[in-house]
Amino acid sequence: MEKIILLLHCLGITPGYRGYRQLILALILLRQDEDLLCDTMDLYHKVAYFSNSSQTSIERNIRTLAERAWDVNPSLLQKVAGYPLDAKPTNTEFLSILLSYAQREGELPWPSDSITPIRN
Repeated sequence: MEKIILLLHCLGITPGYRGYRQLILALILLRQDEDLLCDTMDLYHKVAYFSNSSQTSIERNIRTLAERAWDVNPSLLQKVAGYPLDAKPTNTEFLSILLSYAQREGELPWPSDSITPIRN
């Protein structure tokens, strides 16, 4: 997880953001089932359950992080994506970029069968 956390930091995404842990959880869930990229509402629902939040909040928080990454370091985000980005990536594109990076770097562990909810 060190490389993905360093990447997030270089993109301006730090633990101070409400969606930071939610983003990491989304990436772990995507590692388990990449089909969730095709149904982000289901992904948001699962992340919301585990983080004791709402789907709408998860979607907004991830969108905020994508905007932050684009504003802070668009060249790094494009380098990680491996293709030119003409504008801020959508949530799905942002998640896909990070998931591909994490998989290339061997960064995401396979989650256990029981992920314990984060209760705030």
